[in-house]
Amino acid sequence: MKSSRPKDKTKVKQREKTEKPKSSSSPSTPKRKANPSKIVKYADDATGSGYVFGSSGQVLTDSSYRGFKRDHPKQVTNESKKWRHKRVYDCSGLVKKAFEQEGINLPHNADEAWRKTKWQQKGDMKSLPKDKVSILYRRGKDGMKHTAIYCGDGTVIEASGEKKGVIKTKYDSTKWSNWGIPEGLY
Repeated sequence: MKSSRPKDKTKVKQREKTEKPKSSSSPSTPKRKANPSKIVKYADDATGSGYVFGSSGQVLTDSSYRGFKRDHPKQVTNESKKWRHKRVYDCSGLVKKAFEQEGINLPHNADEAWRKTKWQQKGDMKSLPKDKVSILYRRGKDGMKHTAIYCGDGTVIEASGEKKGVIKTKYDSTKWSNWGIPEGLY
């Protein structure tokens, strides 16, 4: 039987002060060098998955669809329903999950990832190292609007949109503006 005594507020406050802070969603660098081929494999395995704005690899159910629709009414349309019972991603969700496999944590938002990630290297597309895995970005009026994974071999894997889902394309099939290699990747 539980005691009806009130908790000692002093002990609770002391415990709160000594507890380690919970991890945040801010970008971080792994303690070891990541394996770029594992990042590409995760993204390649996601090819054929669906697209729902706000998602990051979960299986789309009727319930999760309603949640995405409620949270993002302008971005989630009825077309997303065709991806039911499949894994779904949006562009930054795919990039986030692929890099997470190797301990590199990125924000789930293309513009935030561009601004907040600690970069080993970054630049405009003229300086893209064509033989290295990196993250691609497309700039819009108010910051980065789209992101994808450059596989280091002339191909890109991206969560393209509700119609196509996650696809693999040639590097030059989309107008990318910037690229970056996060710290810890090489």
